[in-house]
Amino acid sequence: MSGFFQSIITVVLFIFILGTLVIIHELGHFVTARLAKVKVLEFGIGFPPRAKVMRSGGGTFDGLDYSFSVGHENGDDTEPNGPGGGSATFRRQLSILQKFLQRFSLTEMRPDREVVKHAAGVSARVLSNPGKDYAIYLDGNGPAELSLELPKGHYAAEWMNPATGALLHRESFAHSGGAKALASPRFVDGVALRLTNQ
Repeated sequence: MSGFFQSIITVVLFIFILGTLVIIHELGHFVTARLAKVKVLEFGIGFPPRAKVMRSGGGTFDGLDYSFSVGHENGDDTEPNGPGGGSATFRRQLSILQKFLQRFSLTEMRPDREVVKHAAGVSARVLSNPGKDYAIYLDGNGPAELSLELPKGHYAAEWMNPATGALLHRESFAHSGGAKALASPRFVDGVALRLTNQ
């Protein structure tokens, strides 16, 4: 056999053997759960989208949301029973976060430690596509006075409650570039700001 065909056979065998080992590993989780009398509603191979799913019931056990447990198949378990936590509130907040982030081109955004120069009394975290989009999260309680370093542009700002998804305040402003003071609305336990250069 030529070296090329030998390489292809080697790659195919590697993928087959690795796939077999992954299936055996995942089957170990399934069998252990069944032996422990845990109701298993789904057995899947791979990360979403799963390559193959075999369902045995009316729902999906989500490994990140431990509010689904024996006797609480509807997801209403609020006891701390796993590393991921979970609750209807947690799922709602993930949905709010998803909707907030979907309005950005995340592939073009990066962590940014330069745009927020000062955030009085709160901790700021920023993802930005500099000069275009800024997702800013303020952890703490406010109102807070922010000092931002922004390029020239016409900006739209939307302040959102991350727990409820409610829009707290909307404003727009023209900026000549450089330092910009921006005051947040009143908030408790965090607020999210979507800042877009139009």
